[in-house]
Amino acid sequence: MPQAKNRAEYDRMSFQNMVTEGFGLDVTQSVACPFCAAANFMKFKVLEVEEAMQRPHMCGECGRSAKAIVQRDANGVGFEIVQCGGPDQPEWLEPKMRRV
Repeated sequence: MPQAKNRAEYDRMSFQNMVTEGFGLDVTQSVACPFCAAANFMKFKVLEVEEAMQRPHMCGECGRSAKAIVQRDANGVGFEIVQCGGPDQPEWLEPKMRRV
């Protein structure tokens, strides 16, 4: 599958490659790569999203990896997606993810 070459392609491919399947508690989400928009970057049951997002996932297309850093406090839960491996992000992809 080709990688996105600019922001317009990235947006189109990201939308196209986000897939939701199932019903009720068995809903599964397949997420596109946050770097190149390739399909199947991460797949998880919606009830397991926090655990799945905190594990590093690597894209088979672009070789980059990412994970979520989750912060909890009295006001709620927030998360940041960070790059944890692979080549630098494409020049045209803004804002840049922090590397850890």
